[in-house]
Amino acid sequence: MAERERRDGRMDDWGDDSSMREAGAGELPVIGWIRALRRGCVGAALVLALAQQIFLASYRVAGSSMTPAFLDGDRVVVSRTPGFFGEPRRGEPVIARVHGEVVIKRVVGVPGDTISLGHGVLRRNGRVADDPVPASYHDRSETGPVTLGAGQYYLLGDHRRVSIDSREFGPVGADSILGRVILRVPQQGAGFLTGALARH
Repeated sequence: MAERERRDGRMDDWGDDSSMREAGAGELPVIGWIRALRRGCVGAALVLALAQQIFLASYRVAGSSMTPAFLDGDRVVVSRTPGFFGEPRRGEPVIARVHGEVVIKRVVGVPGDTISLGHGVLRRNGRVADDPVPASYHDRSETGPVTLGAGQYYLLGDHRRVSIDSREFGPVGADSILGRVILRVPQQGAGFLTGALARH
């Protein structure tokens, strides 16, 4: 009876070596795809890490001069200048090195602009500028007019009552701007970022 069962194939269907080889061959492309995907992920991670080193940096905000936009302890991701995101534009926050200290400020004037402040009102080229800072953070300072030369930027802190900025240290050269802020990470969720300190 055992021989009859072997002859009619019911055992051979499960035990035949050629069937097992075909099943194994069907699994190989899937395994190869998984390995290729794994290699691709590792390669992408390396490329991203390299891109971060070349084009991006992170800083921790220290101080209150950029309140309410940036709070003490926040982290910011910065596009190094020049980079993918171009040169600083009016209204953008930037990281700059001034007198050896790294600071975070907002660009209010670019090369060719004439900047002045009167009773806390920001004027650009003789006209009241579009100012994103709430009036409650303005002060009554009077400055300027200052005309910016080639490669010069005028930087202000958002909390102008406490900020030390271009009203005191003057226009900042393009070579002193380390990068443009492209992302804010609130202090509660900033643990995964490391970087230098950006003071007020």
